Amino acid sequence: MNHQIMSFIIPIAVLGLLIGSFLNVVIYRTPIMSKRRKLETETDEIKAIFAKDNQSSEYDLSKPFNLNMPHSACPRCGHVITAWENIPVISWLILRGKCSGCHLPISKRYPFVELLTCALFAVAALISHSWFMLVSVCSLMCLLVSTIGIIYDNENVPKSLKYLLISILIITVMSIYI
Repeated sequence: MNHQIMSFIIPIAVLGLLIGSFLNVVIYRTPIMSKRRKLETETDEIKAIFAKDNQSSEYDLSKPFNLNMPHSACPRCGHVITAWENIPVISWLILRGKCSGCHLPISKRYPFVELLTCALFAVAALISHSWFMLVSVCSLMCLLVSTIGIIYDNENVPKSLKYLLISILIITVMSIYI
């Protein structure tokens, strides 16, 4: 493969790794955020029952929970993930797939999603004829990976994500013909 093509594909693939890491956050947090929104509209009696059944801080409505906050942490021991522990794939390999706090296994899904997104971005870079098509295809791939991850983990996809997926799909198809 010629040097010019590789110098274009490699940065796009690295971007795919970084975005894949973020997609893991989306996959994990989107269903929780959806449940929290539903819970916010419920009565105090239902909230009390839910809080009793779900001791996790993820459902503590007094604390923010979104794609940005709180910082990523081990779901078992609460160890906050440091910057060096959050390097896509490399940190998982260095830590041998275990939390540095409790030493329990970290799901293989995390490096899988990162590597899958990396590969999809590299393929998109190879087949795209324009920047618009590249961004469209990569956006579609991100939505597909996150949707499949959410379905796999929770068997429940929020409607807003379905509508966004359809919109990106339409834009991607249109970009092929532009």
